[in-house]
Amino acid sequence: MTFNPSYIFRSRHGVYYLRYPIPIEHHPLGKRDYIKLSLKTYIKKEALNLVNMIRYLDSSSIGRFYNMYGGLTYKEYKEKLTGLFREALEVRKSKLDEQGFFSDDSITLTPDWFYKDNDGDISTSILIEENYKSLCERANLPYIPEDEEGRKKVSQLYNALCLEMNKELLNYNNNLKMPSLTQRQVMQDNVTDTPSLKPLSDYSVEDVIEKHWNENSPNWKPQTIKSYTTYKNFFLTCIDAQTSSCAFNIEHARTIRNKIGERTIATKTKNEYLTYYRQVFLWAYNNGYTDKEYFQGMKFKGNAGDKKMREYKPHELTLIYKSLQEQKNKIKPHYYWVTMLGMYTGARQSELTQLYKDNFKQDKNGIWRIEISERFENQSVKSEAGHRYIPIHPELIKLGLLDYVNQFKDGTHIFPLLRYSPRSGDYSKNVSRWFNQKFLVDIGLKEASLDFHSFRRSITTILHQKNVDSHIVTALIGHSKEGITQHYNTGGYTSAQLKEAIDKFEF
Repeated sequence: MTFNPSYIFRSRHGVYYLRYPIPIEHHPLGKRDYIKLSLKTYIKKEALNLVNMIRYLDSSSIGRFYNMYGGLTYKEYKEKLTGLFREALEVRKSKLDEQGFFSDDSITLTPDWFYKDNDGDISTSILIEENYKSLCERANLPYIPEDEEGRKKVSQLYNALCLEMNKELLNYNNNLKMPSLTQRQVMQDNVTDTPSLKPLSDYSVEDVIEKHWNENSPNWKPQTIKSYTTYKNFFLTCIDAQTSSCAFNIEHARTIRNKIGERTIATKTKNEYLTYYRQVFLWAYNNGYTDKEYFQGMKFKGNAGDKKMREYKPHELTLIYKSLQEQKNKIKPHYYWVTMLGMYTGARQSELTQLYKDNFKQDKNGIWRIEISERFENQSVKSEAGHRYIPIHPELIKLGLLDYVNQFKDGTHIFPLLRYSPRSGDYSKNVSRWFNQKFLVDIGLKEASLDFHSFRRSITTILHQKNVDSHIVTALIGHSKEGITQHYNTGGYTSAQLKEAIDKFEF
């Protein structure tokens, strides 16, 4: 098999990779897929020498390998095939570390691993006979199973071919000055004075996380950045952030997992932390910064101790409403209006605390609506479906919401006493603390299964009880629904239809 240099590529960080195409016919959907392995080198010649092992793994060998494991799922087959390439790569690397690059003393080196059995490992012992058969076919020699004499002749022929190839590599090698296998620098064609790059061992865990962030965050949505910022900051408080990425090990990962487990947060949220860390370390492994994909397989399981959140019952909503009216002139405006808005819109606390005056508009039919969007500074929504218009409930207008909003100038945040938190990515911190730690406690509704988010469950439950179409409810509260592609999620419903639905919210 002639080696194709296109099978290697260099990442943006200068690390070379093997990228070998899996035959399309092996994919259940006929899609193109690849074996991708980090060669963990910045040196092009080193990479070329390392991947020369794939000349022993031609398409016919891979085809026979596929036939042997056709009963596996595609994922399992790909894992086994990747293992085959990884082993061949490690054997090749071991040989080069031991023998050095091609020299006058090593050009007769025979790829012994290709012929010898390796304790029954499928990647060598099973392929031996198959490769012998393939070589017989190529040399137009008769194939006789277990024919030692025939095998010897074919081996001699094959060794002669390897010798010729190695001589050619030697000629090429002698024209260039070869660095050691452990040297880390970029080799560029026709460049004699190349700058040295920072050794991989000099990158701290914090450096690697920042590199991953800088490369990937432009493709993340604001809400994702908000969540990942929290996960990243927590990670860096669990271990020494200056730990070398090469020294990071499974014990560090377990320590971080255990500290996540100690937090009083939902199991789902704990697993979201681990998912982010898996992404980071998969990227780090693929780019040569770590020797393993850490956090793989780590997961928290739900248990009976997890509290199930619930909605506010009608009598509890009545208690909240009356208590707020009694305290209206005693508490800060943002505590009062954010809570009332949450009760009558079902919007998220972070969506309400970021509102500007310009988010309150009348449509052409005179219906007042609240626009949940990302139009102004520091505004964000959780998902694409979060962009929406919510008609204002008559009760909010009756209580003076529009009078409160109209006292502000255009382009002004209507809760000026709230401060934006770059860490959490919203304005809700003080409102959340007041609502959960003081207000609910004072009115006797403090329990683990109730919080501000329970307003969303309440309005959803009551509207369904009033026979409001579930798709309209979805459009109002900003949940994703298949088939909705509009930038502003009205689900195809008019303002009048949405208003008719929201007006049915009573308790």
